[in-house]
Amino acid sequence: MIGSFFAEFDDHKGPIVVFDEPPGILVDADGRRLWESFSDYVLSGNPLLDGRIIQVRAGSASVVCLPVVLLDDEKYRRNAMLFSVGVTVPSEALEACAALCRATLLRVGRALRSMELESSVLSRGREEKDDTIRRKRLKRVIPLALKTLARLATRAACGNAIESLLDTE
Repeated sequence: MIGSFFAEFDDHKGPIVVFDEPPGILVDADGRRLWESFSDYVLSGNPLLDGRIIQVRAGSASVVCLPVVLLDDEKYRRNAMLFSVGVTVPSEALEACAALCRATLLRVGRALRSMELESSVLSRGREEKDDTIRRKRLKRVIPLALKTLARLATRAACGNAIESLLDTE
């Protein structure tokens, strides 16, 4: 795994990366923003993609992510809250990394979905002109989720590597 990210659909800007770890992870060696090559697909609002692992190749890097679609006519300005949590991986290791990260992405995605549904952690304050309080809250919640994602994915990768070593003996 190279890095992790959290993105959402902004009502004015469209799909944006809110947090990435390490910063700039969705920019390739030539300075192209990888996020823009697939963001419209991942954060389309299509309920068929909700909660499904998506794999995208974009040059030398690839992305494995989990889009989440929360529909609510009264709660959200555009009748839906769209976000995605994911990891960037080397393209040559996409299938292996996707398999390793699948359960972790699903777990982190479910946790973020629950936090939003129960207490509006991700959306509270979005409509305000100055969303400083929301940004401060997200700066606490999202990095913690991304660090958990990275830790769990690394643990899964290490566990699988150890298992494969034991199988060869």
